[in-house]
Amino acid sequence: MALILFKGTLGFKLAFLIIAIQLLIWVMGLNKINESFYEISKFKSGFDGYYNLLKLIENEEFKSELLKELKEKLFETGNQSLKGMKDLNKIMNKINLRFNTFFMLPLNGIFLWDYQCIFHLESWNEKYGDNIEMWLSLIGELESLISFSVLMHINDNITMCEINDKSLKIKAINLGHPLINSSIRVCNDLNMDDEIFVITGSNMSGKTTFLRTIGINLVLAYNGAPVCAKNMVASKVQIYTSMRISDDLKNGVSTFYAELVRIKQIIDYSNKNSKMIFLIDEIFRGTNSVDRITGAKNVLANLNKLGAIGLITTHDLELCALETKNRIKNFHFAEHYNENKILFDYKLKSGRSTSTNAKYLMKMIGINILEE
Repeated sequence: MALILFKGTLGFKLAFLIIAIQLLIWVMGLNKINESFYEISKFKSGFDGYYNLLKLIENEEFKSELLKELKEKLFETGNQSLKGMKDLNKIMNKINLRFNTFFMLPLNGIFLWDYQCIFHLESWNEKYGDNIEMWLSLIGELESLISFSVLMHINDNITMCEINDKSLKIKAINLGHPLINSSIRVCNDLNMDDEIFVITGSNMSGKTTFLRTIGINLVLAYNGAPVCAKNMVASKVQIYTSMRISDDLKNGVSTFYAELVRIKQIIDYSNKNSKMIFLIDEIFRGTNSVDRITGAKNVLANLNKLGAIGLITTHDLELCALETKNRIKNFHFAEHYNENKILFDYKLKSGRSTSTNAKYLMKMIGINILEE
């Protein structure tokens, strides 16, 4: 502008002076500007997905009353949500230009680009800031419902679960984990009627995956989504799990103590409301065998007395002796050997486990067994 108004040497001097002053102003506020843009850049990584989904929702005609209601809330003031997201997208694209090394200095020296972007953001916030949380929440809810529907398109062994509150029952035929490829997925039948299952079996035989299979399908069922099964009937129960428990070095909490706290929560809830299912994986693996067995027996006794249903996996065959008590049943997974290879069928079988494979696995990876 100065070059146009003042031709010649004076014009160049004025232009350089203005650029120098603007660069000085920019540098003085650079730390705060970088902090603001850092937060925006983190948001940008997921924003494009929200924005594109919003555009798809706008043009979609829904039949479901719930989806219609969500769309109406999202566009209740015309296309304000779409316009707001579009304007924000333009501002973020402008901000992205300043991250180009070749453009940063010229843009800020000539146009004070970063400050313009800050002013645009503040103006956008005044106009739309109160609504952005609601928009993202509604888009997220729609996205979760869309995710549930995807199961119908990528899995053959899919059905809707029948919810039956007459008794504490979980019954399924060909129940499988929906995240395991159908070409290698092994399904199992489940018939739990007001019972507790103690599941034993060797390492890698499928115990933990079976618990996860039950848990994820119940979550899908209670959300109105299809389940990975040929047929499934389930009572409406709260799901409590104790899986993948780890220690907390910062707060001085051991794995065993963390698991104790979690299982105490399970027992406390069962004491208030027996309509629950618990999934406890490798109970008390963080302590010695004597304490583990004693602790596990008492946990099972408490949950059995309180009337909860659930499954516990364990390597301690001593727990199988509890089958004599009412409601507790033994099941197991097993392996077999062929041409010096260990093979698993991942099928649930009645009764206690009769085999172990720890020593075989140690030999397989090259650890010598010096003591039997």
